[in-house]
Amino acid sequence: MEPVIVVKEFTFDSAHRLDNPYLDPKVSAELFGKCFELHGHTYHLFVAVKGSVNERSGMVINFVDLKKIVTNEIINVLDHKYLNEVGELKGIVVTCENMLIWMWEKLVNAIPNLYELKLYETPTSYAIYRGPTSLKELNLADTVNLKENVR
Repeated sequence: MEPVIVVKEFTFDSAHRLDNPYLDPKVSAELFGKCFELHGHTYHLFVAVKGSVNERSGMVINFVDLKKIVTNEIINVLDHKYLNEVGELKGIVVTCENMLIWMWEKLVNAIPNLYELKLYETPTSYAIYRGPTSLKELNLADTVNLKENVR
């Protein structure tokens, strides 16, 4: 049987600012422009699971189970929060890209056959992630080096 991709959408509201703590604040302000200032978004998260349809249930995954996992691991942690001060997000640049990597790490062991995460920051701006990069692999010092090499 061919695999099916099942997708569930979630919405949460959060505030953040783009800032690299390893850069001088003036450099960060120049790098991130107006997004250096505190602002908020209504995020739309799409969680996709890929697998074979179970003959007994007729499902790849039960939407109720998927909702419970994502709500507990992601939505309850991020909704109406200042993202720059949330647990493992502290100390990184809180972009859609980095948020997706963090979300993947929170969900991959809890959701069998997790396939894709898509996060909309605005109606026309989003990022997609399919694993397996780790937040531990992200080195903000590299951002400092890149910025200094540009000048």
